[in-house]
Amino acid sequence: MDRVYVSGRLTNELQLKQLRDYLWVVTGAEEFYKKKKPHMTLVPGFTVKDGRMDRVRNIIDNHRFRNRKIQVNRISVYENIHKPYVVQLDIEHGFHDELEHMIDQLDRHAKTSINYPNSPHITLYKTKGYWDTIPRDRKKRLQEEIMSGVGIRDTQISRVKIRTIE
Repeated sequence: MDRVYVSGRLTNELQLKQLRDYLWVVTGAEEFYKKKKPHMTLVPGFTVKDGRMDRVRNIIDNHRFRNRKIQVNRISVYENIHKPYVVQLDIEHGFHDELEHMIDQLDRHAKTSINYPNSPHITLYKTKGYWDTIPRDRKKRLQEEIMSGVGIRDTQISRVKIRTIE
C-alpha cells in the first residue's frame, strides 16, 4: 500500500527559493523553519489500493499539466489548526476542471479519500506559528515588496512529480 502525493514543479524554482529564503531571514523564522522545494500541490496525499499503483501513474501521466500557466496573486499563510502553518503564494490557473477530472479518476483507485486542494497555491515553507507574532504593518510591507518584484507574478509548471511513500 503506497501513499501518493502529486505536485507541479515550477519553471522559476530558483527565484522562488530565493524569495523563500529572503522571507525566512526578514521574518526571523530560523527556529521554526522547515524548507520545502517551492511546488504547487496538484493532488494532496492519498493511499492507493493494493496493486493499483501502475493505474494511478498512468492516469497522472495522461493528464498534461506541463507548461500550464500560473499567476501569482499574493503571499499568504494557511493556518492549519494542527500546525505547521504553510507560508505560500496564492495563485490562479485555468485548469481546475482538468484537475478535478483527474482526481475523480484517481479516486476509484484510492483506499483513502482524496481531498481537492484547498486553494491553489505554491508552498514556500512550513512554520510552527511565528507568523502570528509579525506586526500587521510589517506583513503589509512585505506583501507590497514581494508582489512588486519583477517576474514573480507569472510562472508555469515545468514537470509533474509523483512522490510515493511505502
